[in-house]
Amino acid sequence: MRAASEVEPSSTESSRRLLSVLLGATSDATRTQESLRLLNWGYQAYDSVKIFAAGDTVRTLDVWKGSLDAVKVGSKSDLYVTVPKGQAHRLKAELLSAQPLIAPIKQGQEVGTLRVLLDDQSIGEFRLVTLEPVGQAGLLGRLWDTLRLWIK
Repeated sequence: MRAASEVEPSSTESSRRLLSVLLGATSDATRTQESLRLLNWGYQAYDSVKIFAAGDTVRTLDVWKGSLDAVKVGSKSDLYVTVPKGQAHRLKAELLSAQPLIAPIKQGQEVGTLRVLLDDQSIGEFRLVTLEPVGQAGLLGRLWDTLRLWIK
């Protein structure tokens, strides 16, 4: 029996790596030839699309009882999705977050999820974190926001 690394050819083109696993081939030559066909098809039929770069502001979210009214949210790493070639323009993104966000908020605190959709079908979900800290507001600011939250 072969080790997994011997039967899983892979290829890297630009920043994208594809991996093929082919079972039931009659010979090593056939396995290699079919794996190359699969890898070539993958590169020709699909694109990797960078949605956001690490540290980019995806959106700002309202903050209650904080020294700032809003906080920038984004990702710690680059966000990519793979879509059929030529379909990147059909991507949509929606932000899901727990509201209300109440200060204090630490930098890097997870506050939501970015769901990426292709034709209303979810193809990826990514955690979003705060890109900056938000301290507590003063006593009057906290009281005012408490009142506003009750009314809301």
